Amino acid sequence: MADDVRIGLYATGGDKAAADVNKVNSAVQNLANSAQKSSGATEQLGGAVADFAKRALPAATAAAVVVDVLGAGLKIAKEWSDAGRDMRPINFGKAADDFKAYDDRVTRFSVSVGANAEQMRAKFERVGAQVGVMPQKLAETAAGLSRMTGTDASDAMKDLATEANDSNRSIEELAELGATLHNQLGVPIGKVGEELRRARGYAEDFGHAGGHVALEDSLQRLSSLFAKVQGGAQYAGLALAVLGQGKSKEVAERTAGTIFGAFGGADPLLVTRKYRELSKDKLASPFQIDEATGQAQLKQDALERFHEYFRGKPYGSVLRFFGNDVVATETFLRDFQRVGQQKRSYAEQRRALEEGGAIKLDELKGETRDALNLNEFGIGDKKGGGFGVTAAGRRARTEVEKNNVQLGVGENRQEARDANDAMYEGRRGVQAAIIKAGAESKVLGVARTVGEELQSASQRPQGPILTPIPVKLDEATIQRIAAPKGVSPAAQAVENNRAAAQGAANYR
Repeated sequence: MADDVRIGLYATGGDKAAADVNKVNSAVQNLANSAQKSSGATEQLGGAVADFAKRALPAATAAAVVVDVLGAGLKIAKEWSDAGRDMRPINFGKAADDFKAYDDRVTRFSVSVGANAEQMRAKFERVGAQVGVMPQKLAETAAGLSRMTGTDASDAMKDLATEANDSNRSIEELAELGATLHNQLGVPIGKVGEELRRARGYAEDFGHAGGHVALEDSLQRLSSLFAKVQGGAQYAGLALAVLGQGKSKEVAERTAGTIFGAFGGADPLLVTRKYRELSKDKLASPFQIDEATGQAQLKQDALERFHEYFRGKPYGSVLRFFGNDVVATETFLRDFQRVGQQKRSYAEQRRALEEGGAIKLDELKGETRDALNLNEFGIGDKKGGGFGVTAAGRRARTEVEKNNVQLGVGENRQEARDANDAMYEGRRGVQAAIIKAGAESKVLGVARTVGEELQSASQRPQGPILTPIPVKLDEATIQRIAAPKGVSPAAQAVENNRAAAQGAANYR
């Protein structure tokens, strides 16, 4: 028997070890019996195949068929069996280590945001099983997003993971987008998913080149410009979709950036003077302070007034204001009013729905459908559920469920470790001695000596010591343990020598 066999010794000592050895022997015998049965079934199969081959084929060909059929059959059976039980045996030590690392990550995050670590772990495991993302990944991403935003970002993980799955992006990419929406455009971290659904609706309504992913990328890159305009992410996404209609992704982004960059970089004194002139109010201000970010923003009312003003000015002066960008100038003059019109149209549709107005749901714009979460009524997302309903999505959720089971096993194992470590608090030298003795000893006497020493030590804890002592057994020790009770081999040898000596003395 190999040297690495280990048997846990408790109060029953050698008797318990002997019983464990007998159990091992019994298990081996059962395995041998099963192998014989399997061999018999294989022989029956081989006999049937051989009989058929002899009757239907020449002798040489029949022998080859028997070998091929049996070989293929056994291979298929093994592969089928492996495919049906692909959940790997749990490595309890690794499970405990994995849980410890996961728990450490979640606990640090929970402490930083003032949350309960156990509840946070349960949340990540539940959400992970719903979206097919490992809870460890969710915890790491949530911690990073929380550092970027100064918030508890755990509530945003489900929406971000879902969007990542449906748009072929990583959850880390979506976390960066979420941080931009929160920090630059004032979106509450728990409503990031709602803004992403709204952006998807804008892209569908106006046929944005590159779809909603391109729209969100442009929104992220131009966020510092849109942060200076009233309306936040909702207005910014709509402006990108309307002003970019009929343009490539690059041209759409450059056009919007030129228009809003021109207003954001204009002299605020000149902007204020012109706004008061246009509004006929000598005390009016074209700016407001955003409550979410504290940023000074140009009011949408001011933008609309400037649009009307520029439409009455010579084309050359407008062109120079927009940096001689022909596309931006013409887009502003022709299409800018549509941004405000569409914004008001969406608001009216939403208000009518909320007040029970008679609006046909199938005629709603995509932005309104998605913002109101009408997908559950079959209105909105036309893709049929996205990544989650595919075979790949189901497999991803299955793997997370398996992972969660292993984390649960690891939690129990780690709790046992913690309880064991707590028994030796302040006396780690004794704990180390037990581990060393268990690792190096090849005789039961050493383990018994260590146990007796612990029981008589003045620093020992109150109550019995229940910690099992792992003892390494070699072949000879196992044979002695498994031997019948009675006189030991060593004692018998001593008695034999003594009898021989006595006989010789009597003879003389």
